[in-house]
Amino acid sequence: MASTQITVHLWTERNPRAKVPLHVDFANLRSEPEATQAFTKRWGPIQTPAGDGEEALFLIRDMLRSDWRGERGTKESRRHLGPIIHAFSASIGVTAERIEIELGQVWQTAFLLCIRDRLRGKTAICENPECPAPYFLRKRKTQKFCEAGPCKNYGARQRRKKWRDAHGNEWRSARKQR
Repeated sequence: MASTQITVHLWTERNPRAKVPLHVDFANLRSEPEATQAFTKRWGPIQTPAGDGEEALFLIRDMLRSDWRGERGTKESRRHLGPIIHAFSASIGVTAERIEIELGQVWQTAFLLCIRDRLRGKTAICENPECPAPYFLRKRKTQKFCEAGPCKNYGARQRRKKWRDAHGNEWRSARKQR
């Protein structure tokens, strides 16, 4: 029996030193020269159709964040979207079992990985307001906080507070009666 399912493989140059996937790292890129230098050292230079330099890099990053949140983007980012979409270039290989896509630029790979994970329901934003890297890939559909220690602790405190607000008086009065 023949299968009608086609698997598309997106080839990425995985950086073995990187602790997080490219698109998560790109979405969490801070607007500081040191952060930009560290990012380009990990993943290579970013050349965008919006130009070179930090301003163009942050424009692409902001568009990625907007997509991560499922938004259409700001008026400013939508103005640049057309040239960016037209700038996508890829090498495509097709066999009977699969389609392989290799993208030419780091930012293109980050966008496609983000779209893939958003469609799978994996993209999320940490609900800890002080999270330094709020864009993450959730492991469970109900996950609200990233895997960073302070965020896990913040989430546990929020759950305890919610329980205490709902059941605390009842629990304390039952405990006093013992």
